[in-house]
Amino acid sequence: MHRLEERRQKTLTHYADRHAGHPPTPAERAHLALFPTDILNPDGRRPLSYTWFHTGFRIWLADLDLGGHYVAHQARHTLAIRLLRHGATQTHIRRYLGQGSDRMAEHYVHCQVGERPSRPGRRRRI
Repeated sequence: MHRLEERRQKTLTHYADRHAGHPPTPAERAHLALFPTDILNPDGRRPLSYTWFHTGFRIWLADLDLGGHYVAHQARHTLAIRLLRHGATQTHIRRYLGQGSDRMAEHYVHCQVGERPSRPGRRRRI
């Protein structure tokens, strides 16, 4: 959680820099993006686009020369599971990952404890 706290502080500092040194109110903080984009985003609510992130992620993976095929969703899933293991709540995970509902965060909880959540209308293999 240390790195996320550093990132959160960076976002809050960036907000204050854009607003004459005034930190966001609790109501404003609830709507700030953890990784805000600098483009047409004076209030810090608009997050980085998936395309921007995905492009940088692919370049970064190519530089690591890991071999194999990796996708950004794997990193997202790993982050969610590690956050859970270190005490983050479903609400934190939903907010950090920009999810609209708790349903996806619940998926990570099930994965973390080794369960597979059932999906309505889908047959389970026996």
